[in-house]
Amino acid sequence: ALYFDSIKGIVRKVSRGRLVPGGTSGGGQARAQQDRDGRLLTFERGVERMRFPRSAGVLLHPTSLPGGFGIGELGDAAYLFVDFLAASGQSLWQILPLGPTGYGDSPYACFSAIAGNPLLIDLAQLTEEGDIDPSDLAEAADFPRNHVEFGPVISFKTAILQRAARTFRSRQPTERWADFQRFCEENRDWLDDFALFMALKDAHG
Repeated sequence: ALYFDSIKGIVRKVSRGRLVPGGTSGGGQARAQQDRDGRLLTFERGVERMRFPRSAGVLLHPTSLPGGFGIGELGDAAYLFVDFLAASGQSLWQILPLGPTGYGDSPYACFSAIAGNPLLIDLAQLTEEGDIDPSDLAEAADFPRNHVEFGPVISFKTAILQRAARTFRSRQPTERWADFQRFCEENRDWLDDFALFMALKDAHG
């Protein structure tokens, strides 16, 4: 739930900065018409897409943002990057898939098209919420600053996030616990099966 809240916050920031979180569109037949403001719209395979004027942007996966724990996160650095793009006159940020990655750590080889990658969770925010003790972060290794070593990062962040989850479940802070329960209910059509799949994978490899 925290991951998806972070995504929503960054998208709102992107919108205020007049940026567009980018992606790739599929092929297929397309037709065009104008909307009420005279902007061109295209319809590809029944999906409405807006054609924007010529613009510039950046392709950057959030894992490449600066991070204090070996990998970029959806925290302050992401918001600062959006500010930087807006100040630079950029209007597109293509972020690539954000799902939990499998063998090879490629964003194009995810275990789910819906679930978020836990490596992108902002540890600083969890510390502020009281789920992580600041002393736990002192265990972090001296990770490289110019590339991601996924093995050590996965080991460190998984252990920290599991500890944070246990703390969260034991404390059950009223408002956040209600948000968590609501999230589970609203996403039960995929969440339960995905959680079962990951549990079985962790148990049996």
